Amino acid sequence: MANPQAHLRVTVNNAAEQFEGKLLGVDTHQFVWLALALAAGAGLFVVLSRVATITAAAGCGFLIPLCTLVLLRIAQSKGPPGTILAAAESMITGGHASPRPGLRLTSAPLFAGLPDAHLVDGMLVGEGPDGPWVAKGWEVQEPDRQTASAEELNLHQDAWSALLRQLSVGERLQVLCVSGSGDAQRLLDYLAISEQADLPEIRKVRNATFLEHWRRMEQGKLRKRQMVIFLIRPRVKPTRTKEERHADENSASADLGQPFRQWAQAAERILEPANGRLVELCEADVLGLWSDRIGGSATLSPDPHLARHFDPTLTLLENLWNSELDALGRTGLFTLGGYLHRSFSLQRLPSETYPSLIHALAYIPHGGITYSAHIRRLSKEPLLARAQASVERIERQMAGKSDERLAVSLEQLQQRIRRISYGEAAPIEFQLNVLLRARSMEELEVLTGAVRAAVQAMNGAQLFEASLPVTARALFGTCFPGCPPGRRAGFLHLSEDRPVADCLPVASTFPGHPAPVAALFHGADGNLVNIVPMLGEGDSANPQNLLILGAPGVGKSVVLNFFLAQTDPLFGFTAIIDSGLSQVGYPHAHHLKPTIIRLDGTVTINLFDTQGMPMTPFAIATQTATVQRMLGVPRDEDRARRQAAAIEREIQKLCEEKARDVLQHLSERDRENLIRHCLALLKIARQEGTSFLDAFVSFRELKCASPQAADRLLAEASAEEVRGAEIQYARDVRALTFASLRPEEHLRLSALREHMELSDEEEIRWMAVLLVQWTEGGAYGALFDGAHTADHASKVVYYELGQLPQAAKDVADVMGFQLINALHYQCLALPRHLWKRIIVEEISRFLELQGADAILRNLSESFRKYRVQLVMCGQTASRIADSPVRAAIFGNLRSLLIFNTGDRLDIERLANDLGLSELARETILRFPRPDQIVGQKYSEFLYYHTDAVRPICGVARHYATPENTLPSSPSSV
Repeated sequence: MANPQAHLRVTVNNAAEQFEGKLLGVDTHQFVWLALALAAGAGLFVVLSRVATITAAAGCGFLIPLCTLVLLRIAQSKGPPGTILAAAESMITGGHASPRPGLRLTSAPLFAGLPDAHLVDGMLVGEGPDGPWVAKGWEVQEPDRQTASAEELNLHQDAWSALLRQLSVGERLQVLCVSGSGDAQRLLDYLAISEQADLPEIRKVRNATFLEHWRRMEQGKLRKRQMVIFLIRPRVKPTRTKEERHADENSASADLGQPFRQWAQAAERILEPANGRLVELCEADVLGLWSDRIGGSATLSPDPHLARHFDPTLTLLENLWNSELDALGRTGLFTLGGYLHRSFSLQRLPSETYPSLIHALAYIPHGGITYSAHIRRLSKEPLLARAQASVERIERQMAGKSDERLAVSLEQLQQRIRRISYGEAAPIEFQLNVLLRARSMEELEVLTGAVRAAVQAMNGAQLFEASLPVTARALFGTCFPGCPPGRRAGFLHLSEDRPVADCLPVASTFPGHPAPVAALFHGADGNLVNIVPMLGEGDSANPQNLLILGAPGVGKSVVLNFFLAQTDPLFGFTAIIDSGLSQVGYPHAHHLKPTIIRLDGTVTINLFDTQGMPMTPFAIATQTATVQRMLGVPRDEDRARRQAAAIEREIQKLCEEKARDVLQHLSERDRENLIRHCLALLKIARQEGTSFLDAFVSFRELKCASPQAADRLLAEASAEEVRGAEIQYARDVRALTFASLRPEEHLRLSALREHMELSDEEEIRWMAVLLVQWTEGGAYGALFDGAHTADHASKVVYYELGQLPQAAKDVADVMGFQLINALHYQCLALPRHLWKRIIVEEISRFLELQGADAILRNLSESFRKYRVQLVMCGQTASRIADSPVRAAIFGNLRSLLIFNTGDRLDIERLANDLGLSELARETILRFPRPDQIVGQKYSEFLYYHTDAVRPICGVARHYATPENTLPSSPSSV
């Protein structure tokens, strides 16, 4: 548990404004420029005094230092470095920029243009003010830390501080946080799946979900806060021609790929304690980031053919920039891609920092905000030399006259020297810029007010708003993904790793699973969360077994119903075992009635019906176990084993008699075809090293996919092999006869009872007596004796066990056991490439059934190879943790939806089993019940998905509306 006495770690920022003395309003360390100006003025005076009057020469000589003094005052009071040049360029060009040939107004050597790069193998390669460089990007996925404990926040600061220390001298790191107002591509992918839905009720739910999120996106309420980092490394200077430069960039990216991978591995380990996750950006991801930054409207109108039309021989600007950048006078605003833009730079760092300092700025609940932080690791020797020189200069200034501001600066410099010398801090050059983007001036003013208010709460931090068009454009360039900033773009701050870690815009929305979209839910931050039932496609599909936990009334069944409706087009078969008709809307959407199991019902489950499959040893073992449950399992273990052996022997005898009878009535041609089929299955089983049953399934799929190949396989056996096979493989031939029987032709439970009544053993005859109540005419005969009538042929089957009385617990035990085995055969009977799922709605009640442990173990461990997802719903994790099947369930579990169970100890136990962080535990316990929410109700839960590298974990919500809820009664049956 978190330490309740833990406090946020506060760091004094030695990079806050330092005062080293002023003269005539100019910092003393800037007087070197004034000294040079005085020298130049004196030289000009000497030259002019020979050809002009002394007064004229003195005036001209004095003009140079005077202009220098004015320019220094302007430079240090009006904006970042380069303000004077920016003002000059703004007067000449107006600050406009155009991608059209001949109108590249920023291409003049005197002025700095926008950054540009080539995209090669997912890397950015280009040239900047400090020389050639190459960059590689990763997306950072982290949990929402707005409500994290102090202990978690301090751990997060440690991780990012260590990551900054991981930088080598000269390397740069860009932390880019884009708060957009859309997730259009995922919504369009979702819409494409919706078009595959055949049922109007399913399409209604999916279309309502799509339209809801699309409207939110158009209104700017659907947020996608994405955080990416780019490592920027220097490289060898390339040749100058364009063709040679492009070839050099390709070779450079190939050579530098390994250092990037090594750095990413180290960064992954560093961020692991803080639950951070790195996902490498591919070329399409980088193109999307650049297109969104340059085009402005990519989130609403994405170009799916962007990568296809990309020309790698051209730069990113040449490929993607197709809109005018128009400056709006001296307001600092400009338009690009139909959006208004405004630029800011952090002018003064906070005096003190702590891990949650940046939350007010990074988590502003609006889209259209981009935060770009540039970090460069500095060498400590030159820095210490400059700091020591400043200390000596201040000490000389204070020797004659005391000055409190100089004393504060002296103390800051001395602390910095001490911390850096001892290795307690790493020197960092830091820059933070903010770019706002909006459709209208009203929307832009709202964003501006939110940003200013957030910065004002950051312990003395100050924000600079660009008023010159060129300065605004330069700050805009610092937000280009993966490009180092220009020399006059934003304010540079000298700081240390911990204060910088607190000021990084580390914030991202939880996207859910990164796999192709399957089911979309609301996020806690206005985002979309993707929940997947399977990973992969076709034969490579891997079921993601799902467990849903939560107290009564938190909305588990509503969320599961919504999840089933959204993923319906992906599945070929769904079976639901319920107690209470919680999911009745789903079969109603398929125009089906639920199969309600009750003593006076019309449903019959024939345990001998193989549903088109051979009579395998597994089937006989299942039938034996079912009959033994009907008779009552003796408590004595030896007696139970003897009972099971006797039942199995009688069932095998009965099955052999049935098979011989079927074979005798077959025609010669049908008999030969049956034997050839058996020989083909045996050959497949030997070649693939599988069982006879698996070979049967494989051959059936081969016959559907390639009938000619199946016929050739059947014809391979010679006439002599066929004649000898009936004796040599008699057991397999008899087992295969059951695959062709119709429901009314299968054995019945009454046939077994009659067979036992004729036994010479008294114990067997007593078993026949005990079976009377389970056979025709008995109390439970309608349920188990007769032709199989339960529906297994539909796409959805629904069994309701809640109407069986508690007094008939033995019936519920047998029925639950038999249903699972019937579903097992149904899953085997379906093509393997189809996605299938079995839902156990109330696992606590299901575990009360006799033999439920073995059933769930089989479902968890064996069904996955048949593309079957197991979904379980329960109230507490302890109910599963205390059962013998715990290892099987948790060992094969891939996903969890964890609601508030109302029990801290239960959540702690589950968290220890899964390795959930303290932040995740506290988040679960804070989830409200829908009846506790004022206004629009919703169900909130934690989506947890295991992963080979790092678990995927975040918060999701479901707002139930009439449009996205399946009907509780069938529209037509």
